[in-house]
Order: sequence, then C-alpha cells, then structure tokens
Amino acid sequence: MRKNEQYYQNILCNTLTGVSQLRIDKSIADFVTFENNEAVVYEIKSDVDNFSRLEKQLINYYKAFSKIIVVIPHYKLQKLYQLLGKFNLIDVGILTLDNDNVFYKESEPITYTQLLNHEAIFKLLRKYEYSNVLLKNFGSIPESSQVFYFRTCFKEFCKIPILKAQELAFNELRKRTDISM
Repeated sequence: MRKNEQYYQNILCNTLTGVSQLRIDKSIADFVTFENNEAVVYEIKSDVDNFSRLEKQLINYYKAFSKIIVVIPHYKLQKLYQLLGKFNLIDVGILTLDNDNVFYKESEPITYTQLLNHEAIFKLLRKYEYSNVLLKNFGSIPESSQVFYFRTCFKEFCKIPILKAQELAFNELRKRTDISM
C-alpha cells in the first residue's frame, strides 16, 4: 500500500501537537510544532511524492523557521541525503517511517538562522497576533488608520532584532496549538 501525505500527517498529529498546513512565504508547511521553546517545520514527502520542489520549500521555510525535519519513507533515505548535500542544506533533520508505521529519527535538525527575514515571519501572524507582538515588545500598538495598519505594524515589527521577532511570533503561534483556549 502506497502511503500518501495525509497518512503521514495523521501519524504525526497523533504523536505531536502543532499546526498543519501553515503558509510560509510561497510554500505551505505540512506540519509545525511549537514545543520545548522551539519551533520545527515538518515537510512530508510520502510514497507518492517526489523531491522536485523540496529545495524551494526548504529555503522558504528557513525564512521564518530555524529548524526543519523532512519526513519520508525509509526507502527514500539515500536519495534525500544526496539531494540535501547537493542543495547544501545539511542542517535539515530527517525522520523516516518504516513499514510498521514507526518513525525513526535519522538525523536531528541543526539550527539555521541565516535566511530568516522579518517579512516571512510577520506574514505568519494574524492581525491580533502581530498586534500582540508589538504590544509585548514596545508596550503599545502603533497609531494608524485601518487602511495602513498592516504596513505600519510591519514597519514597527522590522525594528525588532530578527531572533527576538521570531521568538515573539512563535509565542503567538504557539497559542494556536493550546487546546485549552
């Protein structure tokens, strides 16, 4: 039986708490977790997927996140190692699924921050979330008409050092996974 992305996603959702289908720049992450003060993107490449878009997806994810894990069937492991070396994206973690539906961590993701940018992080957030970020960082929300509110808030957000901006944004995103809310 060939397992599709939904199959992998269901297994991840049963073992981890996170957000599925999160748009990051021009890509959509399959699953994102916010645990232990870290955020990790999980990109699933199932039995029916190929790696044709993987490089672009990983680059987009690194614009907002510092850790990525690619989830694949075990038989695709060597192909993935070859591609990650070719793309020079060796910081990516790898999780494989065997025939018994057990995940194995083949490699841990390494923190990579060189591609982080304010715009990709800011666009992860909803209006009330980026308002909360600005309130927490600056103690107030900028005055602006509704027409220019997004632009005004983005300009303020860009004044926050990138790693701090990422941390504040993740604190807001983490609330989406809090089932008590």
